[in-house]
Amino acid sequence: MEKECLLLSGLPAFFSQILLGIIAISALIYKHRYKLERHQEARTNATFLLDVSKQLVSLVVAHISGLIIAILIAHSTTSSVSECAWYFVVYCFDTTLGVLLTLSLHALVKRTASTALDHLSTANTISYRWKIDTLTALVHCGEYGSPPHLSKWLIQTIEFSTCVILARLVCGFTIALVLEVKLRHVAAFLDGIFEGHPAIMLNFFVMITCPLLLNACQLIVQDAYLMAKSSLLGRGEAVQGGGGVRLGDDNDDRQYSPKW
Repeated sequence: MEKECLLLSGLPAFFSQILLGIIAISALIYKHRYKLERHQEARTNATFLLDVSKQLVSLVVAHISGLIIAILIAHSTTSSVSECAWYFVVYCFDTTLGVLLTLSLHALVKRTASTALDHLSTANTISYRWKIDTLTALVHCGEYGSPPHLSKWLIQTIEFSTCVILARLVCGFTIALVLEVKLRHVAAFLDGIFEGHPAIMLNFFVMITCPLLLNACQLIVQDAYLMAKSSLLGRGEAVQGGGGVRLGDDNDDRQYSPKW
C-alpha cells in the first residue's frame, strides 16, 4: 500500500481535479441564473460565458501554481510531510490572502491603466491606437463590446491570470521562507489523520471536500470584481473607469475596437 499521498499519482488524482473545477464553475452558473430570474443582473449569456472562461483560465493557472509550490515545499524540507498535506496548506493560504492580494493587484492595474488612458485619450493617431485599445480593455473589465471582441477578453484574461500568478508566488515564498516551520505542524497533523489512506486524503479531502466551499466562494467573489459594473445596475451602458474613452456607446466601441 502506498504510504505517502502524492498530488500527481495517476488518473484518480487527475479526475478529482477536473471534478473540483466543474463543481466550482457550476456555482457561478447557479449564481448567474439566480440573478437573472430576479432581474438583478443584465449580463447576456455571451458576456457571462466570457466572464466564466476568464475565471476558468485563472483557476487553472492558480491550481497549477498551487501544485508546483506544494511539491517544491514538500521536497525542499527535511520533514516527511506529504505533498497533499502541503497542498492543503497552500490552498487555504491562496484562497484567503492570495485572493485578497490578487484583487488588490487587479485594482492597481485598472487604476494605472485609467491614469495612462487619461493621457492618451486625446490622441487619435495610428501609433497610439493599440495602446488606447489595450488600456480601455483593462479599465473596463467585463466589457467586451457589442458584438463581443475576443481581443478584449484576451487582454483581460492575461492581465488577471498574471495577477493570480504574482499573488501565488508571494504566498508561496511567504510559506516557504517565513511560515514553513509553523505550518509544517498543521500539514503533519493532516497526514496523521489519513495515515495509510493516501487515496482518501487526495480524492475526498484535499481535492474535493475541503476546497469545494472555498473554491466556490473564491470564484463568486472574483466574479463580482471581474464583471462589468453596469451588469449589476441593469443598464446597457458601461460605467466610466476614469479614462477618456467610453465603451457604453456602440459607435465608440467600434471606433476603438482592436482588429485582431
